Amino acid sequence: FSEVKDTGNDVSIWPLEIEPRLLKVIPSLPERITELDLAWVRRFWPSTCRLIAKSSEFSLALQALDQCVFLRHAPLALLSLWASLEAIFSGGRDELRYRISAGMASFLEPPGLSRLGLQKEIAKLYDSRSAAAHGRFTEAAEPLIQTYALTRRALTKIIEDDHVPTRAELEAKLFGADVS
Repeated sequence: FSEVKDTGNDVSIWPLEIEPRLLKVIPSLPERITELDLAWVRRFWPSTCRLIAKSSEFSLALQALDQCVFLRHAPLALLSLWASLEAIFSGGRDELRYRISAGMASFLEPPGLSRLGLQKEIAKLYDSRSAAAHGRFTEAAEPLIQTYALTRRALTKIIEDDHVPTRAELEAKLFGADVS
């Protein structure tokens, strides 16, 4: 942190203590950060910063994941997460529900029943997003928890792969093609 002021980058640091976490999106999350957690952050911090600088979509998704817990209403947090997922996984304006669910499932799972099952889960979560967006949502807590976990899983994979997938790569992966 002492080096941040000399980097020349526009860096903001927010102490956790000044903002209350209004939404608990990982009910089982421990209150303490482990050495293993810190080692992961240390390992992937530089590549994550490069991804943020290189991809506005990834940057938006990381900010949505980080900031959604400070929103007062679960439907707003849900919309924030889905807006960021759409930026990375949509591939176009037609058939958003299918494109996003299929793209994310093919990114996260190998071909087979696990991919198909995940695609159906994501499509159902996208329905929750649509309901929240159109004011038809009464219970957003569980879809928010599931969407948060899904977003976290996707961003962790992007960080660990050190690569934000392109729309062409997602489409190729969906249909089992090799884009290299």
